[in-house]
Amino acid sequence: MENHVHRAGRPFSSTGTHAFSSALLLSGLALLLLLGVSLTVIFRLIPTQPSNEKWSFQTGSGTIHAVSPTIANGLIYSSSNRYFYALDASDRQQWSFDMVGIIASSPGVANGMAYVGANDAFGHLFALDARSGRQQWHFRSQGNVSSPVVANGIVYLSSDEGKLYALDARSGQQKWHWAYPVDPYPNAAGSYRTATPVVVNGIVYEGSNNGNLYALNAFSGWQQWSFQTRGPIVSTPLVVNGTIYVGSDDNHLYALDASSGSSKWSFQTGGLIESMPIVADNVVYVSSSDAKLYAIQIPS
Repeated sequence: MENHVHRAGRPFSSTGTHAFSSALLLSGLALLLLLGVSLTVIFRLIPTQPSNEKWSFQTGSGTIHAVSPTIANGLIYSSSNRYFYALDASDRQQWSFDMVGIIASSPGVANGMAYVGANDAFGHLFALDARSGRQQWHFRSQGNVSSPVVANGIVYLSSDEGKLYALDARSGQQKWHWAYPVDPYPNAAGSYRTATPVVVNGIVYEGSNNGNLYALNAFSGWQQWSFQTRGPIVSTPLVVNGTIYVGSDDNHLYALDASSGSSKWSFQTGGLIESMPIVADNVVYVSSSDAKLYAIQIPS
């Protein structure tokens, strides 16, 4: 594969601000008023700049997908359509890496390495030196990949081919993979979506398009338990105090015992739940495709 690292500098221009002379602005306003233009229209004509914007970075390579940036070791790691960037806190580009394929997952950064997936023809995961951007290794799956998760020296990622992979974080060598059954719940577009795994206390929790949430031993890949919902699980699970919270495309939020997978309670919304729930002060907050944000009191 041909991938290229572009080092320090700024190959694409950053956005700037437009300076206006006070005298020129006042003269223009006076002229518009004399011509009978209302103040409402005038204010709409005046360019504005958010007063709280510190900087912005122009990527220059197309759409930025729903990918969250990652901050580690004083650098900001982010991506555009196919380029992966490392920026410092003042928006100066340290390096960029051409992924060739579309980047539709968030990066993972740990122990001096940055891990990022590309939805190209095969579904690659690239491991890069976090400081220099040099490629250390890459792994090829057979489908679009999730955001990678790093724990205990292992990188976990799932692929929409129906597999969860565990890779050595330093070498990229596959430790194990686990395949779940054929997906009965394809989305309307005919393609499958990929949930991001979560690793807590030696257990990997993984949602699937067949409607099951799986719990696997993080070191061996052995299945501990599964829980069946009535729709694909794209929501990233959250584990808090021995309870796992996860949403499903069957419109429900589920609370399960993290060790056994038994159901504690569920809550029905008016739409799909594909976001990650959060918990604060004994309340679960989750958004739904019914255009509502729900606050659900955790039963005592």
